[in-house]
Amino acid sequence: MEVYRLEPNTTYEFRIWANNQLGSGEVVTTNVTTLPETKEEDLIRLIQPDLDNFDPRIWIIAVSVVLGTLVILAIGLCIVLSKECYQSSQSGIDHNTDNTNTITSNTNYTNNTNNTTTTTNKTPTSPASTPQQQQQQQPAHQ
Repeated sequence: MEVYRLEPNTTYEFRIWANNQLGSGEVVTTNVTTLPETKEEDLIRLIQPDLDNFDPRIWIIAVSVVLGTLVILAIGLCIVLSKECYQSSQSGIDHNTDNTNTITSNTNYTNNTNNTTTTTNKTPTSPASTPQQQQQQQPAHQ
């Protein structure tokens, strides 16, 4: 509970109780004294010893270290991301080369029962298929 507009350095008596559908609760009485009024001069007097010992060079060094660390982390992140993009673009080029090789390689086999020649083009089922896997996918020569 918050109470506003109280006078500084004054004692107040509060009586508190609860009401609900079952009736009123027990009354609790408490005495509270507010803090004395703090003037601006008093605050300055309290803070002044800390201000006299304050060295801004320490804060400048601390802020510089933190900002330097952030810059180093940002540069590292950029390097990692650029390497990842470069590697993914290189692997994409390699897959395209594999696909064109497998598409242009034709398999000729003769069906002995009909005496006809059939030409088929095999494309990889996935970009990561190897030439050994592609040979396994092609029909056997009869």
